[in-house]
Amino acid sequence: SRRRPRSSGEPTTPGGGSEGGSDTTGALSVHSPRGGDQGGGGSSGAGPNWRTRLNEQARQGSEAREALTEASSQKFEKLDEYLRGKVDPLEKQRSKKRSALARSQAAQEKVKDRIKHQPPMQQGSNSQVLSGVGTTGRPGTSGSRPGTAGSWGSPRQQEEEELYFASILICDFEGGKDGERAREILEKQGYFVDIEFDGKKVMEMILYQGKQYDCLIIERDCAVCDGFEVTEAVRALEKERRIARQKAHAAEMRVAKLNKHVNVEPFVALPIIALTKNVTPDDLRSYMEVGMDGCVSKPVEGDALLATVRAAAPQHGKPLPERTANAVGAQAGGETPKARKMGILGTLEPSGEGGPVKMGSAALAAQSLSLPSSFTAADGSVSGVLQLDRETALPYTIVDFSLSPNGERPSTAERHAKPFFNLVVCHDLFDTLERMKIVLSPLAARYPGLQVLVWNYPGQAFTEWRPEQLLNNDYLASCLHELLRAVGPEGTRQFDSDRPFHLLGFGNGANVGTFYASHYSNPSLRSLLLLNGFAFVDPHLAGALHDCMNVFSCAPPSRPDLPVYFYSRFLFSPAYLASVSTPLALNLYTAVHNPITLAGRIQLCLGSLSHVDLRPQLAEIDLPIIAVQGTQGALVKPVHSEVFVEHRRGGGGAAEAKTIYECLKSPDKTCVVWVKSGHELLQEARDQVSTLVEQMVTGYHETHDVAFQAAVATDPHAPNAKVRQGHASQ
Repeated sequence: SRRRPRSSGEPTTPGGGSEGGSDTTGALSVHSPRGGDQGGGGSSGAGPNWRTRLNEQARQGSEAREALTEASSQKFEKLDEYLRGKVDPLEKQRSKKRSALARSQAAQEKVKDRIKHQPPMQQGSNSQVLSGVGTTGRPGTSGSRPGTAGSWGSPRQQEEEELYFASILICDFEGGKDGERAREILEKQGYFVDIEFDGKKVMEMILYQGKQYDCLIIERDCAVCDGFEVTEAVRALEKERRIARQKAHAAEMRVAKLNKHVNVEPFVALPIIALTKNVTPDDLRSYMEVGMDGCVSKPVEGDALLATVRAAAPQHGKPLPERTANAVGAQAGGETPKARKMGILGTLEPSGEGGPVKMGSAALAAQSLSLPSSFTAADGSVSGVLQLDRETALPYTIVDFSLSPNGERPSTAERHAKPFFNLVVCHDLFDTLERMKIVLSPLAARYPGLQVLVWNYPGQAFTEWRPEQLLNNDYLASCLHELLRAVGPEGTRQFDSDRPFHLLGFGNGANVGTFYASHYSNPSLRSLLLLNGFAFVDPHLAGALHDCMNVFSCAPPSRPDLPVYFYSRFLFSPAYLASVSTPLALNLYTAVHNPITLAGRIQLCLGSLSHVDLRPQLAEIDLPIIAVQGTQGALVKPVHSEVFVEHRRGGGGAAEAKTIYECLKSPDKTCVVWVKSGHELLQEARDQVSTLVEQMVTGYHETHDVAFQAAVATDPHAPNAKVRQGHASQ
């Protein structure tokens, strides 16, 4: 620092001031750190001098060294105790889990008390008791966590508990406030909550240790493995388990062939919710694409969190009989799929068990989507939605002109006085029930009392399904099985399942119907009526499906006509296109509204390529098969008609019936009926097919032995007319 020059009259004391201390403008006083510091010896009382501060720092350093020494000593003492086996290193973690368990159980007791003291009119619903609840429960649980809070083993059973309480796993940053706040909010509502701080640990718990949760809330950028990696791993495991379970179920049904209801458990995936501050539209799209089910933004807000978890775990706080299997690795338990009738203005009617209808996102499909007006019109039909699981729903319609204007059916005696067979329809790959309803309604109107059941299987228009679900013949046949049970005497009683019915399958629907007949024994099933059906996917059909997938994946959503134009090349025969122009053929084919999505088309193609080969099972079908085959089919080649004869019991000529009458008398035979047409029989040969279907439902061929023309006589120029000297339609 610069010093002011000293005048000759100033004293030279060390303090830089005057001898009497009256000079307060000395050089050192100007540059002192604190006002009042007057060099080394002066003390004005305004603050400690430098010696005092130095002593204070020395004292603090000594205390810090003592604290460090004490901490090191304690660390070595704890290590010594651990090595000697005197302490449990996980005791602190267990203590936290026990405390969390106690908080959850206290909240659950309050919920039970509130339900117990509810008025009788309010006990049917717990929504007024729980301010926030969320996904289905784990099978076998009774609403209580294991006695040892440090381990997630099999939940213990307590008969006295009547409610199910869901379990949630949270993964957040270590020391993060949002994860702890989410745990506090959920525990106050009675949820069982575990919290982890490592994405890899979460993967180990779910994938390898088999721990089951009703919902996973995971930070997008959690440590070691982020939320995207964890979600991809969980979804991959679920896909493997789903495929393995479908194969095991198919093998079991081939052996058992049970003549009763078989509970086909829906495979429901673990709901995964992202916990993040990134909630832009692009971020939300990335969460959806990886397989996440929802998002909770930071900082956590109680109402938003509870609403999201409530949508993921709707069975929380509800009686155990209403739970469904939803946790990863679920093996047993589950709610039976239910059909809901469609009432006025497209609203779903109650199930008949009292109380309001439980409306999930899938159950609202018929109300939220633009269904055609005829779906709810009183035109001799009743409609509804089958809810298979939380994310799978499909619409159906039963055409029956014997219904009264209010939807009531005639008495049992009047119904059985009608000599008609009912009809269950499985239409082709990209068709819709509305088209089949238009085709078959005139037939049902001519014969009041005849019932025709048409439905859209998952992947088609107005349906909801999980994207990773494999839509092959195994899965679709199980959907048909559940549909027949849900609309029969055990369900809505809309369909008279006691009366014999013919199963009409068209294209891919014929394959689904054949799988159903070979794996599900239904005493009311009279015969299989297959239109251009196939029992296995040959190289030609596989190539056509792959080409369709390539085009569908490149087509923009704004051009829904492009997939139709490409697929139509496999539908019509050259002879038909020569008689009518190609634009007219396409206009007729697309006249009925069919809003199937590109994702649905691709998923159906993938499912068809994964069909189970049915050739070995054809010999086990104890039903007559009437195979109607187009002579100029470009999608399903006429050679497929051979399979339905060669692989029946006995094979060759012994398994082929010359007439439908002979086929109906021998349940192990097949009758091939040839039609000069391409794949789209319902458009090119509608009159012939309609006549044949009418003869089947009225029982004409039960008593009349009618011969048909041979295939060569039907179409001498057919590319495969020499396949078999079968029989042609009148």
